[in-house]
Amino acid sequence: MKLPTRLGLMRQIGRAVLACTALVATTHIAPGASGKESSQTDALRSAKAFADCIVKKRPEQAREVVFLSRRDVDTRFPKLLDKECLPHKSSGYFISQLRFPGETLHQMLANALIRLEYSSSGPDLSTLSPTDIPLPQATAPELLAKMSAKEREADAARFSALQNWYMLYMLGDCVSRRDSEGVRALALTDIASAEEKAIIGRLQPQIAGCWSAGQTLRMSISDFRGPALRAYYHLASRFAAESDKSKEAAE
Repeated sequence: MKLPTRLGLMRQIGRAVLACTALVATTHIAPGASGKESSQTDALRSAKAFADCIVKKRPEQAREVVFLSRRDVDTRFPKLLDKECLPHKSSGYFISQLRFPGETLHQMLANALIRLEYSSSGPDLSTLSPTDIPLPQATAPELLAKMSAKEREADAARFSALQNWYMLYMLGDCVSRRDSEGVRALALTDIASAEEKAIIGRLQPQIAGCWSAGQTLRMSISDFRGPALRAYYHLASRFAAESDKSKEAAE
């Protein structure tokens, strides 16, 4: 059997994503258990404070990191993790406890960059097409062809996590294009605040509008917030680049 090209596979996965989303009629964003939620909120607030500090000190590096994979961040920008930006012990969240699992660092930096660059207003992203992002590495056909069934099973958890990230990112991309002002406003709210919950309420129809008939999607606010803000920043950056090109062509 002939394996599809990477572009062909991306289109197939894209259609599969759309097929899956077509099964969803409603969405429900709900908090987790109180104890777990409190711990997660503390961690996210510390990560957000760190990202805000990094963007203030090194905005250009932060912009590059938002567009990189986690592996590239680890190898190309080791000095991005400025110890002066780490939370102090007096904050109640020890330095050694600050972690950035998965795409958390990228998402927090995107949040900080939106607050820096679009604090008063942002572009209308409704005219942009969906972001053409690379699929998770685990879906590359050359890797799949080399993996045995046992290896694929062992890698199932990682693959599932990558696919979940992809799905959430594409949801954030869709909502950002349907209500770019709403997502921008979300970036300006504090984590686990009344304002954040109010904006999520405003975005609920748009979130539901990115799906169709069928099932119910459940996710926490933090599950949606991070990918949505990173998607917004990617779209806003593309909008700015395309606007600059149009201006240059007109001159």
